Amino acid sequence: MSSSQPQELDIKKNYPLAGLTTLKVGGNADYYIEVRGSGELKAALEWGRTKKVPITTLGGGSNLVVSDVGFRGLVVHMRMRGIEGEVRGSRALLTAAAGEPWDAVVAYAVEHDWAGIENLSGIPGSMGGAVVQNINAYGQVMGDTVREVEAFNVLNGQIQRFNNAACKFAYRDSFFKHEALGTYILTAITLQLVVHGRVDSSYQSAQGSLSEQLGDQAPTLKTMRETVLNTRNKKGHVLLQGFEHFRSVGSFFTNPIVSREIFERARATALERNAELEERLRPWFWELPGGRIKISAAFLIEYTKFVKGYRRDAVGISPRHILSLVTYPGATAEQLVGLARDIQVATRDIFAIVLLPEAQMVGFDPYPLLT
Repeated sequence: MSSSQPQELDIKKNYPLAGLTTLKVGGNADYYIEVRGSGELKAALEWGRTKKVPITTLGGGSNLVVSDVGFRGLVVHMRMRGIEGEVRGSRALLTAAAGEPWDAVVAYAVEHDWAGIENLSGIPGSMGGAVVQNINAYGQVMGDTVREVEAFNVLNGQIQRFNNAACKFAYRDSFFKHEALGTYILTAITLQLVVHGRVDSSYQSAQGSLSEQLGDQAPTLKTMRETVLNTRNKKGHVLLQGFEHFRSVGSFFTNPIVSREIFERARATALERNAELEERLRPWFWELPGGRIKISAAFLIEYTKFVKGYRRDAVGISPRHILSLVTYPGATAEQLVGLARDIQVATRDIFAIVLLPEAQMVGFDPYPLLT
């Protein structure tokens, strides 16, 4: 994907991070470097180990909150680029560098009529971040398409490859997000897609938009991508040129997955507090294999005092989607995590369920949210 030859390191000191994130908050990194090849990455990590400083990576900056004090260590900004593809019968193998913008990967697949990720259009961030987070939307899941992940082992300086099973994909989670955090840095990913594949238009929130747009015509990958982009745009979640958006990380919280017992208590609480609201917000839960239930985080927040458009200081909730926490000029990370924590407390006190952030926290000590 990119050159393995090391180059002279251009490490910057006291580098501002806020402008590299979609939230536009946070302090400076003690040290910062952009890397565009595996050789440069290896040299940067060796430099960090020599200096004995903490190391973290940055991709598209769309899924993290940087503390106001910044990061006391080395930030490695993954700028590796490149997309390649080949067809093997009815399957297509698409390999992209970890620093490639995720939506560019989707656009490449749709342009070649390779199905499997078109419903993930418009999600901000990098290819590597999409895998680490195991993004999902409108019925498609990133992990379902991953064939192989190439990653740099920070401990021994070697490139390692992981098949799909080794990635341990779960809901909004993977081996690289928690278990291997700090040990591996993704460098390239290979997806397996379907050549001239069938469009997956079964997801309920996409069906209405498709019907309006297509009438009796059969959807194509291109029209499905356009529909998803338009649907996400209505929520202010498309960070692409030509779309109106807010300073956010998209959905700040993940949908909790709970036991049936906890779900039944939550449903009883919802009906008791406001049965009409419970009915209006359906569907708000989904049964999963093994008897567990996924609950809409947005549904739980609807029962608190927090509403769309809520604002406090220079932070608030998007007027378009209750799961999107947004920042305004002058905002601080402290203000943002304070609001997020208050939302956590409110839903916990009503439903005995703690919402967990999808966004990653960088530079916070101690961790600022409920766990």
